[in-house]
Amino acid sequence: MASQPLRSLRRAAIALAFAVGVGAALPLVAAQDLPLPGDGFAWERVGDMPIDAFDLALDRSGTVWVTGREGPYWLDTSGGGAGVWVLPSHFPFAVTLLPLGGDGPNGPDPDTLMTTTLSTTRRSLDGGFTWQQVDDLGDYGLYEVPLGSPWDGRVLTGALVGIAYSTDRGGSFTEAEVPGQGTGSWAGAHDFVALPPGSSAPGRVLAAGRWGVNLSDDGGERYRESGLWRAVYYVGERLGVVEQEGGDVRALLLGRISGQEGTRAWWSDDGGEAWGPEGGMALPEGPPFGVGGGAKAVLSLGGATALAVLGRGTIYRTNDAGSTWAAVGRAPEISDSIFLAAAALGPEGRLYVGLAEGGTARGWVWRTGEVVTAAAEPPPAPEEAESLGLSVSPNPARGAAEATLSLVRPSAVRVVLLDSLGREVAVLHDGPLGAGRHALSVEAGSLPPGVYVVRVAAGEAVATQPVTLMP
Repeated sequence: MASQPLRSLRRAAIALAFAVGVGAALPLVAAQDLPLPGDGFAWERVGDMPIDAFDLALDRSGTVWVTGREGPYWLDTSGGGAGVWVLPSHFPFAVTLLPLGGDGPNGPDPDTLMTTTLSTTRRSLDGGFTWQQVDDLGDYGLYEVPLGSPWDGRVLTGALVGIAYSTDRGGSFTEAEVPGQGTGSWAGAHDFVALPPGSSAPGRVLAAGRWGVNLSDDGGERYRESGLWRAVYYVGERLGVVEQEGGDVRALLLGRISGQEGTRAWWSDDGGEAWGPEGGMALPEGPPFGVGGGAKAVLSLGGATALAVLGRGTIYRTNDAGSTWAAVGRAPEISDSIFLAAAALGPEGRLYVGLAEGGTARGWVWRTGEVVTAAAEPPPAPEEAESLGLSVSPNPARGAAEATLSLVRPSAVRVVLLDSLGREVAVLHDGPLGAGRHALSVEAGSLPPGVYVVRVAAGEAVATQPVTLMP
């Protein structure tokens, strides 16, 4: 056990690493310098009981869903506080959970849920009360192609061997063509990501799994090998995308090399064709070794920033699109039996993590007390913040929010809305404003639900504020 002064010094170092601005170089952290459980963030429990959360996701309304030991739960926050877990029906153990977030033929359908387990994919159309088996493939990966893609709304599912796709919102699935088909060594998938507009291959689907990374240019119907294919055994656990300086999109991959301890990170600048660096960058996970290890999530925070969340609770952050990583915290309660099984960004921009202990229900869901999402710009300097104030309410907001800015002196002001990759999606104001308080409407309009950032530039002063827009 580390002494209290050493622990305090370590906490201070972690806080400093987390506060580093976008684009700053972050050194890799040696295993002996890794954060201790509970370091780095102001953690708080979620819900009224531990439920062993093996997956964690949000529906289009911002409701948190978790696959627990007894079935999928949702978090009722109507009473305030940490909320109460609601179990619609007892259900066989599920590995993955996906609330479908788009619009169905009759409008929004937040009650449509998908789960996979034991080579079975199921769907619920009533918020988890009843379930129907829709495919006999599916163990790990479950993904809905997002808005903006030529194939938005498609549902993809993966297993240790094989991938399937659905064009009718999970009602039925068709097995995809994958490398090695017919040879007894088909490629499966643990995770998927569709490259966004502005990338070198917009709409391309990347599938990470047993043999590396496969690529599909037709929405998941046919896959081909990438440059990281069978180079090593068992590569490819979690995928994500970030935006580099200049607007180029970079794909990120977390995975493992058979026979070697710990998680490794790779990146691709050409739509997943080639990956570097050779052999990947080691991301030490910390003890206890052999319990719940591996990558659990790659979460984009906006611009070039992202979090890598690992199974032994260690959380890494990159500010330079994956070129370097630094350990910035660790989930609480990690032990020789409790591990981190899932992670997601909540509707308010906080980090949620699900802990589990197989066969029991001792693992809680936790979240950070602070917002972790960030704009593509570094935070303003203290002297800038004094001359410019910004707040957004309500937050989260349905349909519209109000951004209130205060100016010490008259100035030319530009107010924009940035998406999770730091791209400008709306201009709220561009012109002179007098000293005092000013209110601007932030309209969701046709924007997909999610976490955005209001950015205000007044002269040399800059202020940013995350806002979650819901339908």
